[in-house]
Amino acid sequence: MKKTISFSFLLLFILSFVTACSTTEKKSNQTNITVEKISSVDETVKNETKVEGDYIYSSTGDRTIEPKDIVAWNFGTLNKYFADTTYGSVIKCNSGIENNENAGKLVFLMEQGFLEGYSTMKFKIKADSYKSIGIFIEKDGGPYLNKFIKVSKEWQEITVDLSTLGKETLLNKCDKILFVGDGPGVIYFTDFMLVK
Repeated sequence: MKKTISFSFLLLFILSFVTACSTTEKKSNQTNITVEKISSVDETVKNETKVEGDYIYSSTGDRTIEPKDIVAWNFGTLNKYFADTTYGSVIKCNSGIENNENAGKLVFLMEQGFLEGYSTMKFKIKADSYKSIGIFIEKDGGPYLNKFIKVSKEWQEITVDLSTLGKETLLNKCDKILFVGDGPGVIYFTDFMLVK
């Protein structure tokens, strides 16, 4: 009788501990990401007012932060100035195959610490064939942010709250951002900016 009660109590304690640890991990890994669908293609979208911020890539050619390079990993192909009917100049990244992995990988190689002093990251994105895109902010292969967002064939504006990532662990160390689609497909991307 005593053994049965002790075993039940021990099992209940372990389950409670695992649940508590799982909840704590989820809370510490939360990052606010807002997805906003942009209205259908019309003059309002074409002539929208530009948001104040520092552009890494802009549909109008304005750029205040110069990336080291913009590349397509995984042997994909990249057009940095693809003519889009809505925004003019956008990046078009086609998927490629490397080590039997078929994926679209759009990568911005930046100066280390380029996110320091900024609270928000914004960009516009759409995709062919992909239903979700992974966002990876990292340095030396170690991801500090690893989140997936739903995408479609329609333009969406994505806002990432950088303040939830923590200055000590990310902002002075990050030197690259990846946008990854799993499998064959195309990523369209523009108006990539940072806001203080």
